[in-house]
Amino acid sequence: MKKNKLFYCYSKPLKEFLIENGERFITKSIHEKTRKKYWIFIGSEKLNDLLTAWRLRKHS
Repeated sequence: MKKNKLFYCYSKPLKEFLIENGERFITKSIHEKTRKKYWIFIGSEKLNDLLTAWRLRKHS
């Protein structure tokens, strides 16, 4: 059985983009050293496609 990788998201705008497009984070926390909030998503093909769209949108 293949394990899904986890995606750690430290960007609030990216987190909002993923949620707007149907993704759900499994938990949120605060990084122990940096004190930055982050959200964890389960990796999937759809998540990869959304991350690609995000990168292309940022660079256009």
